Amino acid sequence: MTLVSYCWTLAVARAAKDGFRSGLEREVAAKLDKFGLEWEFEAWECDYVRRVPRGICVNPTCKATSVFSQHRYTPDFSIVGKSYVIEVKGRLTSRDRTKLKAVQATGVEVRLIFRIDNKLYPRASTRYSDWCKREGFKYTFLNKLMKGWFK
Repeated sequence: MTLVSYCWTLAVARAAKDGFRSGLEREVAAKLDKFGLEWEFEAWECDYVRRVPRGICVNPTCKATSVFSQHRYTPDFSIVGKSYVIEVKGRLTSRDRTKLKAVQATGVEVRLIFRIDNKLYPRASTRYSDWCKREGFKYTFLNKLMKGWFK
């Protein structure tokens, strides 16, 4: 085991002990505490639908041109008294982007906190921040997180 993988495994183990899925979530929780904000972790869920690519309706009388599947989203954090939720992402995968856009379409405001402004995929020129701006998501990075962002 390399030193990097050992440190990552140790960080995940510490986060899990505290009830979080990642070290980044644990760090965000510590910042929220530092700012004096009352927060809840994975406290509620919302339903959303997602289009099934090349989906086919199996009902012979169905004339649908699109097929959708039902899903449930559990946001990482909600701030008590605020109308938005916070999603913490170390990586923003294609699947995550599809899910977040579908959740946003339900009317739920999702704000994103990233560790760094990575590229969407290795050869892309588009970064997480570019995608958020284009899709209308409010975002920030852990090292730039300030109390005023939560207003």
